[in-house]
Amino acid sequence: MRARIATIALVLAVALAWLGVLDRVAAGELDAAFKRSFATFAIARSLNGVISLVQDADVSVSPVGIGVSVSPGELLDPLNDLLEQFSTLAFTALTALGIQKFALQLSDSLLLNLLLSAAAAAWWLTRWWSHALGWQPIAARALVFALALRFLVPGFALATALIDRTLLTPEFEAAKAALQLSSDAAEAEAAPLPASESEGIGAQITRWWESAKAGVDVRERVERIRGIVEHAAEPLVTLAVVFLLQAIVLPLAFLALGAQLLRTLLAGALPARTPP
Repeated sequence: MRARIATIALVLAVALAWLGVLDRVAAGELDAAFKRSFATFAIARSLNGVISLVQDADVSVSPVGIGVSVSPGELLDPLNDLLEQFSTLAFTALTALGIQKFALQLSDSLLLNLLLSAAAAAWWLTRWWSHALGWQPIAARALVFALALRFLVPGFALATALIDRTLLTPEFEAAKAALQLSSDAAEAEAAPLPASESEGIGAQITRWWESAKAGVDVRERVERIRGIVEHAAEPLVTLAVVFLLQAIVLPLAFLALGAQLLRTLLAGALPARTPP
């Protein structure tokens, strides 16, 4: 009875491998996570660009002298470092997600499907053909290894996606929205004067500093930008934690669990030793 149940389960596993249902669902989840992460990375880079432009403007206007000693670079440099570190982490998370997508494509390859089918056929043959009983331990180990190669990656991706949707996504979306608001506010504060449609952010920053010569309080303006970016520190930390969990910690944890499970299954596939 157990052998028949195992045979039916194996047939379903082989059919599932060739149909690729799990792989398509896992690929969709990875694509969605990649798009969310890339959008957040773009927001952080945009905010970093605003700060960098304000810092660069200090070089051209500091020698002018308008009665106020202002150094935007010194005021905003720590915040700029924070954004650069976050951008590096976000890029690392994007790279990790890209590696997972590549591994998922490999697991759904024709070669692995053929390998699983051959291992399943060999195992079935050793179970039901008396002349091949001696090869049963080898066939069982080969089948376990083929199943692991074929299904561990999509299984890990789906498990990570389940945790992501239930625990991480609400925090991620709230932090992302807060970061977007900070980026929009900083950009608006850096370029308060109306501009033509063809005028870019660089030209707007230049016009802002030109207006400083007419009596605008530059220090107060830079302080406001610093306050806006400081409010983005908390969502940045939240997003960093989500990135680490989603793209690095959870996949590595599931990989360790999968390796332990594989060792257990391979050990169980060996016949029990009888005492001499």
